[in-house]
Amino acid sequence: IVRRGPRPVSTRFAARADHDRALIEHIRSLETPIGDIGVLCLETYKVNEIATVFISGNPYIPLDQYEGRPINAVKIGTVKRAKGLEFKQVLVGRVAPRLLSSQPAANESESLQRRELYVAMTRARDGLWVGACS
Repeated sequence: IVRRGPRPVSTRFAARADHDRALIEHIRSLETPIGDIGVLCLETYKVNEIATVFISGNPYIPLDQYEGRPINAVKIGTVKRAKGLEFKQVLVGRVAPRLLSSQPAANESESLQRRELYVAMTRARDGLWVGACS
């Protein structure tokens, strides 16, 4: 499928705080309505950590509570919860840097994580931001 639009953005961060700050800044810089934005992570604990960043005044709804009706809030959840959904803008947060490597997967677990990352990236319709940090 040929798509048009901005190139995906992939950024690596040395610290989680820098990653989280950049994620929030990116969301605020988007001209997309907030209800058309999805923040996805590979693991539930990362979703929970990012949700704590949103508590400070940014409207969000966990994907496990999202009922599919329009709502003026960022959707936050795991890639597994996002299967079958599409967002105008997707931010994939706290990705392990090794998953973005061009080297072959080291084992089956890493290969599975890369496939899940692919699923997360394909949920984006108009824009994609990937933030990597350890």
